[in-house]
Amino acid sequence: MNKIHLLLAACLAASVPALANDFSCIGESESYIKEMDIGLLRHTIDARLAKGDSLTANDHCVVAELMKRTGDTRASDQYEAAIAKDPTAAGYELFYAQYLRWTLGAMYPVWHEAKDHYNRALEKVAKYKEKGELQHYQMVIEDWATRGLIYLHESDGMVLSGSPEKTPSHYDLGYAMLNCFNYGESECGEGDLDKQKVDAVRDYAGEHMFARSLWRAGPVGFDLNGVQKQLLRRKVFKETKHRLRLRTPVATLDAWYAYKHGDNALIHNYYFPRALTAGKVDSNGNAVANPTAFSTDPFAPVTVHEYAASLTRPLNFNPLAEILLTGTVRYIERRGTVEFFGQEAAAGASVPKTGYGGIGFFGKGYPDDGVAVERMNQYELGLDWSRFLGPDKIYNENFALFQDISDWKFQQEGINLDRKRYILASKLDYAFYRPISFPWGRMYTRGWHFRVGGFMDKEFWGSSYGLKQDLYVGTELRGIGGWDVNLQSTLMDHTIFWPPENDPFTPDEIRRDSLIQENTLRTRYHRVNLTPMYRLVDEEVTPGMPRPVFLGLRPAFVNVTFPIRWDLELKGPGDGALVVQDTLSISADGKSIVTDTRTLAPGTVRSYSNVYAGTEIWTKWIQNTARPMTFIFMAGVYYENFYDVKMDRFLGTTRLYLGF
Repeated sequence: MNKIHLLLAACLAASVPALANDFSCIGESESYIKEMDIGLLRHTIDARLAKGDSLTANDHCVVAELMKRTGDTRASDQYEAAIAKDPTAAGYELFYAQYLRWTLGAMYPVWHEAKDHYNRALEKVAKYKEKGELQHYQMVIEDWATRGLIYLHESDGMVLSGSPEKTPSHYDLGYAMLNCFNYGESECGEGDLDKQKVDAVRDYAGEHMFARSLWRAGPVGFDLNGVQKQLLRRKVFKETKHRLRLRTPVATLDAWYAYKHGDNALIHNYYFPRALTAGKVDSNGNAVANPTAFSTDPFAPVTVHEYAASLTRPLNFNPLAEILLTGTVRYIERRGTVEFFGQEAAAGASVPKTGYGGIGFFGKGYPDDGVAVERMNQYELGLDWSRFLGPDKIYNENFALFQDISDWKFQQEGINLDRKRYILASKLDYAFYRPISFPWGRMYTRGWHFRVGGFMDKEFWGSSYGLKQDLYVGTELRGIGGWDVNLQSTLMDHTIFWPPENDPFTPDEIRRDSLIQENTLRTRYHRVNLTPMYRLVDEEVTPGMPRPVFLGLRPAFVNVTFPIRWDLELKGPGDGALVVQDTLSISADGKSIVTDTRTLAPGTVRSYSNVYAGTEIWTKWIQNTARPMTFIFMAGVYYENFYDVKMDRFLGTTRLYLGF
């Protein structure tokens, strides 16, 4: 579907002395595509096919290229017919491989077939090279096929079983790596359906509402706005991931280890979501809390060790659909997410040793200090499919996750607390690949996408559970000159359901209360994302191998993005919901923590509405050595302003990918 690629090929075919070369079919098909609409292209295809056995190899190639443009999956038959008519032509092998890698597949290339045809193109060029008869256009074929093979292995990282363009094997072993440093809001994300990422604005609002709720209401003098502002801390996440991938003709097998560590990631004690001052008393002179009973650091680090294996299986049922099935099993050990045991044990408390240690790639693991460890088995299933609708294509991604969590804290206390989590996500995307009429004229683009999707995350703590839901619509227009523009509107909802009558940990005073948590523990935001991107170095403009710049690295692309975001609160802290109805006394380590009777008036607590803007630079580099590979490096800086809370801050992130 790459217009620029076709134009370059047509220009190349016209520039070489011998016009009757493998690129002639690209130039001829491009002349039809430029002048005709989809209906006329189909008529041209039918007229060519009517010639029957008199079709030449070039004729079959032209028909295949026209079918590619119209979404006709019979293109594969025509490429194969062109190859059969002229078995010595390397170009037809290349064009077929490009079709299998770029056009077919449900978000996944027809991998092994594409690799076979790239290698056959190189083998045919090599025969001419041995004879000393290599032509200029055949050198271009070699260059493009080499780069195509490297891109085919791009997500694999470094191929360990041999050089991809020199070892036409059906079994490939690859090593991939991801390193990320995120000075900002949340964990490093990996895509639109990032399975466990929590949007920061919803995270902050949920923390604040829970801290001031019936179940964690603060002491006398609880500074609602002061706490709210302090919760806007920078969360510093470090992440590394190492993966081995085995490709077979039947399926792709992955095994990986991931290490994540986040500072300031979690509130250590929701009764006191900010640091305490020794000797603090209420109006009657009673101690508000014993400062030695809890950590004086309000925020706890979180460390995750993850071991996983997955299997991916593509299925081709063209012209009905292309399907991609993915199954994943993970074992996760997570430290620091259990309240009161997030960072250190309460002073004087008897905390059993966990027997847990660990080494992370960003530094040594934490000692066996009694910090709570949650161990979980996680099961994931992905089902993606796509289908051609004329020249356009419809994509559907579906994902389901089940997480079985053993909660260390309650196990140690002899309480059987059911801990589990479910996530469901789905996205439907319709991509227009036909020419689009603009005020300045009619043109092909890289695709105009329209999408709609939803996300549901439900996590249980016994009879209570938290529910996060997203609904979004968006559009992305790619290839307006060097620009892509992405616009999305998302409705984000977060509710904690904590039925007092069923919860064994709720004090009697609250269990008898008739208030519904709907008023105190629900937040909803509307998010608008606008992300323009400009291609400074466009990899699709130069389909051959770029020249090395330094250390043998060749720039494949350089893209600059400008993410802009607006989060507007629809329901949440700004509503001033009721917090405490009855006077409540809670004992903590022998000291009384007293909360008074009070009601928040509307507007008492400000919202977390904010605006956010930044700049990211994304670069991809090719290393064409004995084991060719591609690296992606990105860096971003961002400015965020919470205008109701009157707080702004600067954030940043860097990522380095080998594969993925």
